[in-house]
Amino acid sequence: LTVGIQIRDYRIEQPSGKYHPTIGRVYYERAMALFPDDTIFIVSSNKPSYARECTEGIKPNIIYLDSKSYIEEFFTLVLCKSFIISNSTFGWWAAWLCPYENKRVITPSPWFALPFVDKDMTKDRIPPEWIILRYQ
Repeated sequence: LTVGIQIRDYRIEQPSGKYHPTIGRVYYERAMALFPDDTIFIVSSNKPSYARECTEGIKPNIIYLDSKSYIEEFFTLVLCKSFIISNSTFGWWAAWLCPYENKRVITPSPWFALPFVDKDMTKDRIPPEWIILRYQ
């Protein structure tokens, strides 16, 4: 089983955490625990050092796509069989476009921060079969 993990560090654009909070290690630990130990996790991120902070040592089989272009990373994620995504459209689209019928998608809640009302902003965005995992 291959699981694509997409980690977005929003502190680069919004250090205050306004609009989109940056999701930390606790969420990824909890999400990775939903998969068997022999799962291969493929990690994509806009900040590879932060991705390592969030995932290193949690499970034995983690591959980081540090040196790939964002296009290569995206298509690599799309080919995975399940997903752990951050509150990012990059991961969302990879999970959505994956053709595998039995995929599991773990998505965070809340997705948005103030001044947005998360419930209003997310009601049509998460398919009912996706697993919503609170990160706080």
